[in-house]
Amino acid sequence: MRALALAICALLPVPLAAAPAPDAPERARPVGGRQKVSITVYNQGFALVKDQRPLRLDRGTNWLRFEEVAASIDPTTVAFRSLTAPEGVTVQEQNYQYDLITPANILQKSIGQPVRVRQFLTGGRERLIEGTLLSAGQVSVPAGPRPGQGQPNPATGIVVQGRDGVILAPEGQVEVPTLPPGLITRPALLWKVDAAAAGEHTGEISYLTGGVSWSSDYIARVNEDDTRIDLTGWVTLTNNSGVDYPDAEVKLVAGDVRREGATPAGPGRSAGYAGPGPTRTTPGEEGLFEYHLYTLPEATTLEDRSEKQINRVSATQVPVTKLFLFDPARAQWQRILTGGHRPFDYYAQMQPGQGRGTMAQQKVSVMLEIANTEANNLGFALPRGKARAYKADARGALQFVGEDWIDHTPANEKLRLYMGDAFDLVGVRKWTNYQVRQNGFEGTAEITLRNHKQEPVTIRVVEHLAGEWTVLEQSHDYEKKDAWTIEFPVPVPPDQEVKVTYRVRVEF
Repeated sequence: MRALALAICALLPVPLAAAPAPDAPERARPVGGRQKVSITVYNQGFALVKDQRPLRLDRGTNWLRFEEVAASIDPTTVAFRSLTAPEGVTVQEQNYQYDLITPANILQKSIGQPVRVRQFLTGGRERLIEGTLLSAGQVSVPAGPRPGQGQPNPATGIVVQGRDGVILAPEGQVEVPTLPPGLITRPALLWKVDAAAAGEHTGEISYLTGGVSWSSDYIARVNEDDTRIDLTGWVTLTNNSGVDYPDAEVKLVAGDVRREGATPAGPGRSAGYAGPGPTRTTPGEEGLFEYHLYTLPEATTLEDRSEKQINRVSATQVPVTKLFLFDPARAQWQRILTGGHRPFDYYAQMQPGQGRGTMAQQKVSVMLEIANTEANNLGFALPRGKARAYKADARGALQFVGEDWIDHTPANEKLRLYMGDAFDLVGVRKWTNYQVRQNGFEGTAEITLRNHKQEPVTIRVVEHLAGEWTVLEQSHDYEKKDAWTIEFPVPVPPDQEVKVTYRVRVEF
């Protein structure tokens, strides 16, 4: 019998069929010929697959084998039913077979069997080592090198009992006389079903699988004066589940669906409530439990190891507000709130010659604020995704100006996109007076804003205050955003400097 040859790090292709697994009767009838495939993809990296296939059942016990199922299938979620006669077909047993033909599996199942290691020497010579395989070691399939690009690295741990002794980790091409039984070429589902009567049926299998995901990508084209955008939303479907889904009905679920052991994903920021108002839906959108369900208008093929983009939403002339925020202590404040930072630890990062109460020069953040309302040509749910903004230069060519994540945003909510930091706006924050009190402190903060642009801007200065605080004096009016945050909207004329001061008493 012709031997199976395996490179230590890769299995060479061989034209042999896999023997049936011990628990898979040879009489199992293969079920192929997909009639209809539907897949519901969740934006948390998994999908619900429903696969309908024609099948013939004999009266009594039948063994059925379904191949072309996802390699990332969750076998505990598999279900089978007859759509033709659901009351007349009973599932007695189901199995998921995934012991695939791989170099590691072949060697592992060949332990105790004869084996040969063919070594290729210089000058075209060969050396043959024959013996009994004692240990399969560790076999991996590297990304390279390809044939002709050098010798692969040897596996570690393979042990052969030779005629003259035990040989450890011999290099070369490993050959086994035959393919061990029980290995299969692709994952398969095996059912034992009982049919009340013989006949033709349409069977449906359903299961959850990993490796399939979708995300939203938004393209915003900003107009000349940064007051409106044209927004296009794309759905990006990714399939790495190990199987194709031809001509599939595709549905998308947006929302945070709980799965035991799953970790919620996705950054995002919401700017608050935009006010009451009517809501509308995009084509194919409907409510599902507490989530949103989108059905693509046409069937599409999702090939394995591929991505596909589909246009889902388009809105023109959407009003936006460009905001300038100066929030110099944001990073330190976030670390304080999460317990990873002590107040005033940022003094350890002072510039040479800088005083203890002065923070280094900070940049001013640029944000685009959007109200998701029908009056703004929106007013429908925006699933979580990445938004990228572009703007035409003086010659009309679009240039990339920033990107940010948005979270799931319902209708009539506001969202903010952090685009980057302004080049011509600068801020410096320092304490000009600081007195320690019995239960806290009292001090005066000074924020200097400089506008090097040729037009006036309004910079929103954000200050974070811990404990029980009272602003005693201030140079500008402020808005209390929450229990620990105040915000000063400060107009700054072109090419000028404005100072904001306030005196605060803080008690702990």
